[in-house]
Amino acid sequence: MTLKELLDSLSFDEIAPYLIRHYTYDYAPGDLVPYKQHFDYLRSLTPTKQELIENKIAQISMGKDKLKAYPLEGDDWEDSLAKELVLDKDVKASHAEIAACCLWHTSFWGYLPYQREESFRKIITDDPRLIRTAKFYKNKFSEIIPSKREMMQIPSFRNKIRSDMKSVRKNHPKKNGKKANCSDSIEKDSGVPGNVIL
Repeated sequence: MTLKELLDSLSFDEIAPYLIRHYTYDYAPGDLVPYKQHFDYLRSLTPTKQELIENKIAQISMGKDKLKAYPLEGDDWEDSLAKELVLDKDVKASHAEIAACCLWHTSFWGYLPYQREESFRKIITDDPRLIRTAKFYKNKFSEIIPSKREMMQIPSFRNKIRSDMKSVRKNHPKKNGKKANCSDSIEKDSGVPGNVIL
């Protein structure tokens, strides 16, 4: 069963008790609002075709005191929805509990697109340590390493970049519906003994 199929098979009321128990701290009545928005938003999306994503499974395992789902954090939500859910043999959880775990993992960077974009923007531009580090290396190696502008002035480099980008645009799997060849397809069974596909 894919994550999309799991979410479509449940109501939010079935999932909510598990979110409260495992994924909210000092529960207050408004804590579930962002999860409900995230749940509704994910259900409105169309999953990516499974053959176009690199990691085709999400492994559900038992953590110290709650379930874990990997890899879902940081993936495009459409890609996460297309993943087959594979349970470790020691996982004894209801569909609603697994859905709560997956909602928590997919909402790690934000519940809605604008929140997720803001989180990623802050990581890239607002972290003073990253800015200082980038400035340090730029100043330290500016005489040794040419800038992008200087590199683009070299005809052979410029032509190679143009050629590579043209090839990438032409062969991009999501753009033209071709099968991604970054990894061979994963069999329906993950191949690890003891795993069960949901």
